[in-house]
Amino acid sequence: CIDATGNFYVSFRMEKGGPEVDDLRLRFDLVLEEPGYACRSELLTGGLREWSRPLGVASHPTACAVLRTYEGRLTLRLCVDVEDFALVPPRPPSVWSDFVGAHFRYLLLSAAGDDVAGRPEQMTPLEVPGSTYADACASNVAMLRGLLLQHGVPSESIREATYDGESEQLHPRELLEGFLQDAGTAAKLVVYFAGHATDEGAWCFRWRPHGQRYSSDVVVAPQELIAWKTAQQPINARVPLEVISECVSAGAWCTAAKHEHLQGRVFAACAPGSCAWTAGHGSAFTTWIVGKGPSPWELSRVHSGVMRQEPWECSQLGAAGPMKPPSFEHTALPRQKATASPALSLGSTAYASPLASRPTSAMAASARTSLTATAPPTARWAPSPQLAGGRAALGVSARAATGWSCLTPRSGQRRPATAAGMPARLLSLTG
Repeated sequence: CIDATGNFYVSFRMEKGGPEVDDLRLRFDLVLEEPGYACRSELLTGGLREWSRPLGVASHPTACAVLRTYEGRLTLRLCVDVEDFALVPPRPPSVWSDFVGAHFRYLLLSAAGDDVAGRPEQMTPLEVPGSTYADACASNVAMLRGLLLQHGVPSESIREATYDGESEQLHPRELLEGFLQDAGTAAKLVVYFAGHATDEGAWCFRWRPHGQRYSSDVVVAPQELIAWKTAQQPINARVPLEVISECVSAGAWCTAAKHEHLQGRVFAACAPGSCAWTAGHGSAFTTWIVGKGPSPWELSRVHSGVMRQEPWECSQLGAAGPMKPPSFEHTALPRQKATASPALSLGSTAYASPLASRPTSAMAASARTSLTATAPPTARWAPSPQLAGGRAALGVSARAATGWSCLTPRSGQRRPATAAGMPARLLSLTG
C-alpha cells in the first residue's frame, strides 16, 4: 500500500490457513522496476492470531522518495518465501473408537450446491472468497472414507451417494431403507451426512432419478429415519445405528434420538438451532473427528466473538446434550524448515495500509496507475510425520489502499525466471 507521504508498504494477511498452523515466518524481497528501487530483504513473523488480523502483518516502509511524485505504470516484483513455521499436532478425538470399526457398515451422504434447498454451513472468517460448501462436503466425505480405510474398514463396507441435483441416484428414502434393512453381519450401521439442512435440522437432498433430466427436493427429518430403522429391522435382530450429522441445527438429531429411544448413538456438529462452521477444505467438526484439525471449541477460542460452535451427542444411554470439550492442551511442534511439498500455498491480494495515514485525494485521482507484480515459485512444505498425512494450506495476502486486487494461483505452479534473475509467478495486480 502507498500512504499519503508516498511511502510504499507491504502487508500480508492469512486468508486461508490450516488449523494446525501455530507460527509462521515469512521473508520477502521487493523491486519497483520503473523507479529502479529495490527493497532489502525483510523477515516478518507472527502467530495465527497476528497473521489473520484484518490488516495482517505489515512490513517496514520502503522510503522510496520517487513514488511521491511518480505517475504512470508501476511494475512490482515480489519474491515471497516461507522460512520457518511451527505446527500444532491434532490429537485423536475420543469419538474415534465409537464409530470406526472393521465390522461396521457405512453410508456416507452429501448434499450441497446451488440447487439444494435448506441452509449450508457458514464459511469461516479466514476462508478465501470462491470456496464453496459443496467443495467442503466432498472433502468431508473423502476425509472420512480415508480414515475408515486407514483403520481396516473394507472398501465394500463403505457406500457413498451425492445428492446435488446433478448425479443420478436412488430416492434418498429407498437408499436409507435398503441400507438399514441389509445389515448383514455388521456389528453397527453408521450413517454420515454432510450438506444443507432446515432450521429444524432435517437433511435436504436434491434428488435426480435415473434417466431423468430434472431433479426435485427431498427432506428427511430425524424422526423419519428412526422410524424407518424400526420398521426395517425385526425387534429381536436390531443392529445399533450411529448417525453423524454435519449440518446446521444438527443437534436436533440428538433430541429426536432421545425422544424416539434410538438404539444407537448420534454425533452432531452443533446444537439445535445453531450454526456449524466450515472451510473449503472441510468442515470444522468433521476435520476434528478425523484427526486433521483442532476441535470446534479451540477454533471458537481463536475466533472469539466471531464464530462459536458446540458439538452435541446422544449417548447409548439416551442422554442428549453438548459433548464434553477435550481436556488436553496442544503442544506446538518444533520449528521446521520449509521443504518441497504441496501442503502450503502462498498467494497475494491487495490490502489496506496498516498505518493510520491513507492516500490523499490527489493520489486517488492518479489511481489509474496499473500495477503488475510477479514473485517466485509457490513456497511449500512437507507436514510433520506426527500429522499422519494431514494438509495445511496458507493463503497470504498483500493489499494496496487504492483498491488493487490480484489473482492467486494454485500450489505448485512454476514459471520461468525473469531477465532480472527473479523467478516470476504468484501475483498479477491491476488497478
